Amino acid sequence: MKNLFVTFEQALELKELGFNEECLGLYHSDGELVIKKTKSQEQYHGQICTAPLRQQALSFIRNKYHVEFAVAKIHNESNDYHFHIDYEWYFSESTYEETENACLNKLIELIKK
Repeated sequence: MKNLFVTFEQALELKELGFNEECLGLYHSDGELVIKKTKSQEQYHGQICTAPLRQQALSFIRNKYHVEFAVAKIHNESNDYHFHIDYEWYFSESTYEETENACLNKLIELIKK
């Protein structure tokens, strides 16, 4: 399940971009991901930022920054994926999840410019 969350670095960048939604996870200052099991915040002392699911982060970017993007399988017999951001294409020879993660990294990079 941990592979569904953004990385620690991405979570810090998203926080800087204004992400402040409720999340199922959080990161401690050492980068450790903790998946919340209760609503008691006492056991989560030392958190540095929330840890959104990758889909939650992408939705935040789509809604706040009005960027068009998508991840898709390349139409051939290989298992290659690509993504586009505002009609510019980026290719990847990775899994869907890795390509989605690369898309999120590129979105953060472009928004910060």
